[in-house]
Amino acid sequence: MAELAALEQNSELPAVLPSLPGLFARALENDADLSRHRYELAATREEVPMARSQLLPQVSATGGYLWQDSTNLQTSPDDFGLDQPAQRPGEINEEYWQLQLQQPLFSLERWRGMDVANAQVDAAELQLAVVERDLALQVSEAYIQAYLASQRLGLLESQQESLELQVRQAQRAYDLGVGDRINLLEAQSRLDQAISDAVLA
Repeated sequence: MAELAALEQNSELPAVLPSLPGLFARALENDADLSRHRYELAATREEVPMARSQLLPQVSATGGYLWQDSTNLQTSPDDFGLDQPAQRPGEINEEYWQLQLQQPLFSLERWRGMDVANAQVDAAELQLAVVERDLALQVSEAYIQAYLASQRLGLLESQQESLELQVRQAQRAYDLGVGDRINLLEAQSRLDQAISDAVLA
């Protein structure tokens, strides 16, 4: 779009306009509003797996290991000057694992969350299609305006050459005394108007 605006503002248009499909392809790659809607669609699509995850079973696993070295009056009586014999385990090792699985039988809220996520994706896709359509219309309109301006510029340049000839003839007639100043000023005015129209085109 920036290139088309620059072409419209430039008084020296190129002889051959770029192709409309090529301009539209470049607009699809570089339009800021279209890029924003694409990113919004990608972000909205992530809502679907997030909503689906709420319907899946929840699994949790825990584990642990305990090691203890116990040396005291009961496990080592000789160390404390006692005579009675005793079992002396000294070390205690313990391992435990736990696996827990939870699955709700039915959750209407979570099922509705899936429907909402899918509806949001459909709406985002539709909005992206609308933005692409509007962009195509804008590019086509700008292309047609540039094409008409280039054709009008060609006509104005031909008209300008003709008016320059008329100004020279009026100036010569005035210099020879067979013409009046009004005709000369009128020819010059028409030439100035043609130049102005060419610059605008």
